[in-house]
Amino acid sequence: MYVIMYEDDIYVKRIRKVPFSKRFNLSSDNPDVADIQLTDEQTAECMVIGEVVGQMRRKGQK
Repeated sequence: MYVIMYEDDIYVKRIRKVPFSKRFNLSSDNPDVADIQLTDEQTAECMVIGEVVGQMRRKGQK
């Protein structure tokens, strides 16, 4: 999972390379959110800000 800036928005997504191309898809673990399929030009405009290495939860939350 990565924190990605794209078109002035911030996303937390998985980055999946499209085979035999320079394109990437941004996919979410949330089934209610559609993947973002990027063209070559859009892929070049993305900036990876960081990698998600863990998450914190409040006591009692699942």
